[in-house]
Amino acid sequence: MSNVVVTGASSGIGAALARLYARRRARLLLIGRDEARLAEVAAACAGEAALVETARADVRERAAMEAVLRDFDDRHPLDIVVANAGVTHILAPGIPVEPALDAERVLATNLIGAFNTIGPAAERMAARGAGRIGLVGSIAGLRALPYSPAYSASKAGLKALGEAMRGNLRRYGVSVTVASVGFVATPLDDGIASPKPFRLSAERAAERIASAVASGRAHVAFPLPLAAAARLLALLPPRLGDALLRRIPVSARKRDE
Repeated sequence: MSNVVVTGASSGIGAALARLYARRRARLLLIGRDEARLAEVAAACAGEAALVETARADVRERAAMEAVLRDFDDRHPLDIVVANAGVTHILAPGIPVEPALDAERVLATNLIGAFNTIGPAAERMAARGAGRIGLVGSIAGLRALPYSPAYSASKAGLKALGEAMRGNLRRYGVSVTVASVGFVATPLDDGIASPKPFRLSAERAAERIASAVASGRAHVAFPLPLAAAARLLALLPPRLGDALLRRIPVSARKRDE
């Protein structure tokens, strides 16, 4: 039985990952901020005969995350940790600069929160000489989006964090996988009013992520056409790439998940 931690487990990809690992009879620690939704996901996982614990915690709070992760690891040594918790923010039309408080919230959750998740886990895994870590990133980390500066920066930073930690942790028997994900049918994605080509279900995204983590793959980006487009945009002259991205009609229906 694998011992698995998933953050942002109360909805979207996190909930889909929780259900997937439950079907594989893992022992789960599900972390999220919404206690009611977390309980619903936990009940669904328990229905698959999985052993499930939940913790209401904010990934931005380092001490709280350390306490939760170390307590679980003391009792059930961690095999897999997936840092999935995330928020987004879309610039309103006519606003030239992202408000500092919004940018700080996004960066603290998506980047610092990820480190607060994988840092304590990686220490324990490295000491044992085994473990698998997954970081749920975004296609926006491959080519930044003008309508979402902090989100793009957080996901680019997440990819760099994963690359750096992978290079160091490999010698200790710990793999680090970064998943750069495109549009997925989640509450977070539903909050963005824009074209969503090649949109995947949360279940399909969870399968791709879990498979990459299990195999110790360094990086996976999907769907392939969207990942290829992002990489191509990154290779274009900046002025041309910026002009193409500005043509995408985007607005926010709500602030985050």
